[in-house]
Amino acid sequence: MPTLESLITDEQIVLLKQGYDDALFFKLAMASLAGPFPQAEPWIQGSGEYFFGTDKNMGRTHRELCTISVLTAMRCPDQLLIHIYWGLMVGLSVNQIADAMFLGGHFGGVAGYNTALKVANLALVNLAAQAEAGK
Repeated sequence: MPTLESLITDEQIVLLKQGYDDALFFKLAMASLAGPFPQAEPWIQGSGEYFFGTDKNMGRTHRELCTISVLTAMRCPDQLLIHIYWGLMVGLSVNQIADAMFLGGHFGGVAGYNTALKVANLALVNLAAQAEAGK
């Protein structure tokens, strides 16, 4: 398996950021969670606003580092994929994301870490391709 850092360039991340809208991404994320069960919307919106709607409670980079680590430990590949992208968009480096996954793997076990590596590989390869397609 190639190193994670070799799968996407800084230039490609910059290209991806040009098409990224934090407020829109947050709105779509909240809608995707509340849509299937509208009764959960107040809880989803409240916690979403607290952690994702502002930087006053926890900065975006710290939030994503924590989230990536927890999702690795809990073995949640679908959510991890989204937060690897979100982490890159809020300014995390690939190595910072890898560190967070390693920490999550330390507490959650090798199987979770191995899954996270596969998810990160998939995410970064696909994001690099999206950046190239958008040039």
